[in-house]
Amino acid sequence: FIDSNHGWVFPSSSVHIYHTDDGGENWFLQTPAQNTWFRDVYFLNQDIGWLVGYDFNLGKGIISKTINGGQNWTSTSTANYGIYDPKKIHFIDANNGWITGYDFSKNEFTLFFTNNGGQDWSEIFAKNQEFYYSEASSYFKDVNHIWLNTGEEIYCVNTDKYLNINVAEKIK
Repeated sequence: FIDSNHGWVFPSSSVHIYHTDDGGENWFLQTPAQNTWFRDVYFLNQDIGWLVGYDFNLGKGIISKTINGGQNWTSTSTANYGIYDPKKIHFIDANNGWITGYDFSKNEFTLFFTNNGGQDWSEIFAKNQEFYYSEASSYFKDVNHIWLNTGEEIYCVNTDKYLNINVAEKIK
């Protein structure tokens, strides 16, 4: 929920997303992509939102963006940016956002950043290790402070204004 009335949800292991504009009294189906298993959705306001998932037909991760509250979505393969299996997405404003995920070919937990609303993504952190989806999480305080839980280890990632990692400290 972005306020007391507007929210988006998707059932676990679902290919559907639902929206409410009346605090959850009624829910409306919004399906942005066919054959996509949604993993996370993030809305900045009533209009602008993103979601990540995995497209079974393509065999690749996808990212979708809406600028009209989910009525229409534009989708692209996250593999175009090296994001093979996206898990979480978060934005702090209309431009700056992150995707966490996993690259099975390299056995790496990854963190990607965009500063142009998701038009382009750059890898800023990768850790070679097993990745536990059920336990993985992330917290984004601001553009320079990120906590990542890979399910096996926890990292505090601090970046400078150019998003160069100053510290990627293992805290567990």
